Amino acid sequence: GTARAAFAQVGANASSFGDAIAHQYDEALRHIGIEPPTVPRHGPRGDAGSAGGGLYHTSASGEQVMRALTAGRKGHAPLVGAHVVAVVADMEQGVAARALEAMGVDRGALKRAAEDAARA
Repeated sequence: GTARAAFAQVGANASSFGDAIAHQYDEALRHIGIEPPTVPRHGPRGDAGSAGGGLYHTSASGEQVMRALTAGRKGHAPLVGAHVVAVVADMEQGVAARALEAMGVDRGALKRAAEDAARA
């Protein structure tokens, strides 16, 4: 619930973030003249029809998030969703940054809200 709390604190709906990301990919395809597929999208777990079948597959930006989370870990405190939101909000480029912008979310305010939620 910490990630949702951070989004709520800045007046945004966390549930809309996934749709905003999907919209960024759709727009990128349209930009190069390809109509986006209408098939259901799959989450990051790599199950339902993924080629690799492993537990988790990620893009370069996802790897960047994971590295930042690892580098920022202090002690053995639990990792919560707000930690991820803070890292993503700090990213200046990429699909997540464009999705937050499209949602009208101030990334700096979201990062601060996520850091507050993670400390609470």
